[in-house]
Amino acid sequence: TAARAQLLSTAARAQPLTLEDMTDASGMTMASLSPDGRHIAAILFGGTNYVLILIDTETLAVKKLREGGRYSKGYWSYLKAPYNVTWADNDVLAVDYGYDAESMDLEGKKLHTLGETIIGRFGAGGATGDVLVMKDERNHLMARCKARTAQCTKLWHPDGKPVHLAFDKAGTLRAVTVMNSSLFKEATTVANWYKPADKNTWTKLAEFGVDDDYWVPVYVPDELNTLVIGSRAGRDTRALFHYDTVERRQTELLAGHPTQDILWFKGIDKTAFDSVVTGGMMREQVWFDPAWAGMQKQIDVLLPKRVNVISGDPRRAVLVHSYADVDPGAWYYFDIAKKALVMVGKARATVD
Repeated sequence: TAARAQLLSTAARAQPLTLEDMTDASGMTMASLSPDGRHIAAILFGGTNYVLILIDTETLAVKKLREGGRYSKGYWSYLKAPYNVTWADNDVLAVDYGYDAESMDLEGKKLHTLGETIIGRFGAGGATGDVLVMKDERNHLMARCKARTAQCTKLWHPDGKPVHLAFDKAGTLRAVTVMNSSLFKEATTVANWYKPADKNTWTKLAEFGVDDDYWVPVYVPDELNTLVIGSRAGRDTRALFHYDTVERRQTELLAGHPTQDILWFKGIDKTAFDSVVTGGMMREQVWFDPAWAGMQKQIDVLLPKRVNVISGDPRRAVLVHSYADVDPGAWYYFDIAKKALVMVGKARATVD
């Protein structure tokens, strides 16, 4: 189809870029591979509107699921357009529209309104169907929701705006960083709270000024009275440590780099990390899992001198977000069985 041809085109330009080309922001803004690897959900920006599409990874056929439109709410109207999408399950999407969020099937049919914003998906491994939803941002109300049915469980936390959340492997909120501001004094505080597995009460572990270099909780492991935290204490870069909730002190270093912050991690719920992402002059993803490390090496050979962010299954197929300092980026689908690397979209459609 014409849409597919336009989406997958990689032909070189015959003429230099014009000023109009350079200021044209149309292109793909994000893409995400389904847990089973059968589909890619992506959002396209056409200059004035956003469109959510679905790409079949076997045929590369493209289906339009939802396009932005004008909606009214009270006395004002606005453009309700998809700007972010999360896979809740292999056949259910959670879509953000800026003012609300909903679940959707793979035909573009709305299933349920979920809340104001999708914060993320539960489940480090296979699809669980659960998403973390901001139900009421003004009152800091969050919930864990089943995207297919909109059955939600509220997540209770100490008063304040939650800025960092830490869950255990069962998906229970066990630690949180909250920010509080006073109307009567120029002071904003940041506090870290923890809830043991066998109690319903929260314990404040530490409090900081908003300008302090404070630590944050990132995960609650099975070990008793233990957190995994991100901290710069005693070093120049942010790293991951164990934290003793009884003695209230930072203990064992889990992952760190001497000159770069740890920005992101994968597999924290396992006995060993799958990977960590460092933030230096050039973003780098370091894989500890051999299968993923091998896949990263292959992709970096195929797309050299670029930042290549990979996701999916290193034994079947992966989605690659590839960009560089001189290239706004593109998304590629790598089918391992077919040994085929195919571009499925570009961040700036007019830039080659």
